[in-house]
Amino acid sequence: MNILLGLTPTKLVAPNGIPPIVLKECAPELTPVLCKLFNYSYKLWIFPSNSKIARVQPVPEKGKKTLPSNYRPIGLLSVISKIMEKAINIELMEYLEHSGIRSSLAPRTPRQASIIWLASSAICSLLASFLSNRSLQVVVDGVSSNSLVINAGVPQGSILATIVFLLHINDLAPIPVRQIRNERGRNVDNINMELATILEWGSNNLVDFNANKTQACFFSGKADLTVPNISLSGVTIPLKTSIPMLACQLLMIYKAQIRPVLEYCSDIHGAATKHTLKLLDSVQKRVIRLVGDASRTNSLTSLEHRIKSNIPRTETMRETLIVDTASTSTTTYAPTNPPDLNHLDRERSLRLRNDFFSVEVCPNRALDATLLLKMAPRLCSVTWHAQSVEEGMPAVRLAGQLREQGHEVLLHLAGRNLNEGQVVEILDEVKRLGVRNLLVLQGDPSHFLEKDDAKCDFPYASHLVKFIQEKYGHYFVIGVAGYPEKQPKSENQEEDYNYLEMKVSCGADFIITQACYTLERLTTFVKRCRSKGIHVPITPGIFIISSFKTLKAMSKFCGISIPQDIFDIVERNKDNEETVREYGIHVATQLAKDILSNRELFEGFHVFTLNNFELLAAVLRRLGLYAVEIERSLFIEENSEKEWRTLYQRYHAYVLEAELI
Repeated sequence: MNILLGLTPTKLVAPNGIPPIVLKECAPELTPVLCKLFNYSYKLWIFPSNSKIARVQPVPEKGKKTLPSNYRPIGLLSVISKIMEKAINIELMEYLEHSGIRSSLAPRTPRQASIIWLASSAICSLLASFLSNRSLQVVVDGVSSNSLVINAGVPQGSILATIVFLLHINDLAPIPVRQIRNERGRNVDNINMELATILEWGSNNLVDFNANKTQACFFSGKADLTVPNISLSGVTIPLKTSIPMLACQLLMIYKAQIRPVLEYCSDIHGAATKHTLKLLDSVQKRVIRLVGDASRTNSLTSLEHRIKSNIPRTETMRETLIVDTASTSTTTYAPTNPPDLNHLDRERSLRLRNDFFSVEVCPNRALDATLLLKMAPRLCSVTWHAQSVEEGMPAVRLAGQLREQGHEVLLHLAGRNLNEGQVVEILDEVKRLGVRNLLVLQGDPSHFLEKDDAKCDFPYASHLVKFIQEKYGHYFVIGVAGYPEKQPKSENQEEDYNYLEMKVSCGADFIITQACYTLERLTTFVKRCRSKGIHVPITPGIFIISSFKTLKAMSKFCGISIPQDIFDIVERNKDNEETVREYGIHVATQLAKDILSNRELFEGFHVFTLNNFELLAAVLRRLGLYAVEIERSLFIEENSEKEWRTLYQRYHAYVLEAELI
């Protein structure tokens, strides 16, 4: 099931015609069926023949489009085939790690003995079946060619292909690295000898090397690049000054290997002399020239090279780190082991600043708890992607952990796939953990209700809100979702307002909206709600753009309308991830400023982060909300005369009546 749930819905449809989103959405129903099918295949050690068909689509590369050699074939395989391959790959990798073939940290099993043991096992029959009798069809503009049988190599786009190929070339002798000064000719002779050894190995193991695609690069501080010829299969390899590397960019190497060293303890470099700092600056300048493709005669102040390399000067890096260190050094954080949270006055303790913001946290993604604690959001909302009690427990546990760390927690709860007993089981555990805020979601439009939904206990969010109110009284503070734009399943937006009014009348205490990118649309939504008699607090949602792919996915699956100017800018820079992230931070910052300047309409803003807290931290810095000093302790002594309330609890009807009296 984990493999099915991990599928990317936007992948292209494979030869069997089943889109990945169908397999992902139907994972609970399909898991037993696929398990039975795969186990039967493992028992017979036969890979299904209909999973060996590949669909090839030619993609043009550089050069004339009339030449077939300038096209790169992209193979598409069946999604079910890839699911089966992934299951096999997990078991195979575990075996290889344990036997010492792949990992140097594994038990020291002799490599030759391991390969012999593997060769005698039945898995080789399955791998042989996987590689044999494969075929492909070329598809252009929806027209398919005749099938062509593949009698060599591994299938493109396959999950198992990589590990099978690596096992095949595992006995290729390693090439020794030689560094001999002033013996350029001798080095080239040694390289030619090693290339001859590789060709001999390839001949013995049925592996051909393409000399026309082989390249050589000469590294030297001198301008003279005169060296003897390097040849492969009688073809002279052209000597180049630079070579583009697939999936490996110099900028990535710099950020992973060089920049951390330059930034380490750089906040104390301010006392060093300029002569000493010059040693570090020279390293940065060399990187800028290398990544920015600038020669020694080019000035580093050139904007063209600066933009191309996207690398700041060392003095800029030092200044940024010094400011960050200074701003965070005065911050008081919540204690690691807080006291009993029943003694927490949430309404008072959470008003650490006048500007309210909350953060969405995903339980199925990596979480930077330290950075989250630094940002000190007024609320941490934990998302719910579960279809059962068991799948929902990680979200419940995360909510409890965040509360132990001193955060006020808002737990999402989707009721369409839960019955009354399951909801009670979940909420009893939530109550035991002391979490009192809920965001009830899913199942609003009645005319889109499916047959199975009609039988469930909570087809609408309003039903679940009403059930929680009747079962637990006013213990839980309940929020619901609002849509500044038309909900994807609704016929019109007026219908959305009617459903929202129904949810509030059933007991909802506040509203968090879907992500929106224009203040005008948010303002219209709030004013329309007020005219409908909806007077609970409304917090607008903001999604920080991190990539073009993510933006398209949010637009497609969440029904978010992206302003054309924003979409065009992101699409135009989609290959420059840093530029897109910077623009996303700018858009979110400007929208947050507009929201905070309209206090009469909005309580604050809620950020959908996908656990990418670094983007949110950048927005908060620009808003002046990051690392705000907490003037008093987060925890206070209990006062028997004070009634304890959560952040939104003051909006309960009985609380308002008491205050009026």
